[in-house]
Amino acid sequence: MIRFYNFILRLLKAKWIFKIPSTTDILIYDKVGSENIIPLINKKYNYEILNSRFETINFFIFFKSLATFFNYKIQLKHFYKNYLIKFIKVRKPKIIVTFIDNDFFFYSLKKKFPEICFICIQNGLSANKISKNKLLKMKKIDFFFCFSEIFAIYYKKFIARKTHIIGSLKCNKYRKKNLKKTKNKLIYISSYSDFKKYTFLNTNIPVEKVFKPELKLLPIIYNFCLKQKIPLSILLKTNQINKEKNFYLRILKNKLKIINFKYLKFYQKTKARSSYEIIKDFETVISIDSALGIEAINYDVKSIFFSIRGKFFKNENFEFGWPKKIKKEGFCWTNNLSEKKINHLLKQNLNLTLKEWKYKAFQNNFKRIMFYDYKNRTAKKIFKNITLDKVILDKK
Repeated sequence: MIRFYNFILRLLKAKWIFKIPSTTDILIYDKVGSENIIPLINKKYNYEILNSRFETINFFIFFKSLATFFNYKIQLKHFYKNYLIKFIKVRKPKIIVTFIDNDFFFYSLKKKFPEICFICIQNGLSANKISKNKLLKMKKIDFFFCFSEIFAIYYKKFIARKTHIIGSLKCNKYRKKNLKKTKNKLIYISSYSDFKKYTFLNTNIPVEKVFKPELKLLPIIYNFCLKQKIPLSILLKTNQINKEKNFYLRILKNKLKIINFKYLKFYQKTKARSSYEIIKDFETVISIDSALGIEAINYDVKSIFFSIRGKFFKNENFEFGWPKKIKKEGFCWTNNLSEKKINHLLKQNLNLTLKEWKYKAFQNNFKRIMFYDYKNRTAKKIFKNITLDKVILDKK
């Protein structure tokens, strides 16, 4: 009954479209991240966005789905998936592309539409949460645009017939260098989310367990900053600013005396200033398992990685360098929870010049972890060639 009530509520909240849908060359699956895909599409091709989260409902396709629902007695939980499939059948795209790289339903669509070219563009590290066994049972999609070599190898093995290394579409928008002569010292990239439930590889994980790494790490980092008399800045992740701030204030409550408040600062992205522009204002960035921490390798900043979440999940998918297996500790990364090791890594990296840090990154072949291509020239060229092949030649 609750499921039915929630379903009706989502239908009432959705924007209804009373227009007979036409065919399209390119279908962007999910509105989230579509602003990064649209610049890749040549203006001579038409495209549509398939909203996959109940944002909009097409009246005509909805009633087609309703007929199927009653005729074949489809379960309510599968109704919306059936609606999305009907939407694709009516639109008849030559290409379906998405920026949501952890959507298993998107991958499953290739089996239903083998004649359509499916492209997925990596936007984070969330694929580590999809079961390999599930992936091996699927029909592979056509193309996967990846951050780097290590991801290209992984995605070709499990998800796509062909992979292309393009770096991060979002990261590539910005120049490496920051023109400011002076920078702030240290910023921690938040991995906070307001989870109601958290599922990892088909297992429900208690929310309090998800954030145990933050409970362990943040007080140590803040204590280090107090001793060094440098502020700890935290880059917030969500739009729930007060809720996320309070999350960190509770973690640090034992260290937060009045005199220490000046050593704690919060930053948040805005429409005028992205997360990428914020981190470039700092000498050093710290992260646990944020994709932004990996992307920061491309900029003129030093990055430190405390890959400790896997210890609590008993899973190596959270290790630095995943999906490639590399040593557990290096000059700027560790999965060690000891305060001594954490302090040593912080001090060592803060004392390195940017030139020294970059040289060590070069020695450790960080280009295999994250590729950089300013203005996304590579992605635009590859996407152009694919659309030429799948749209223009197919029409002929």
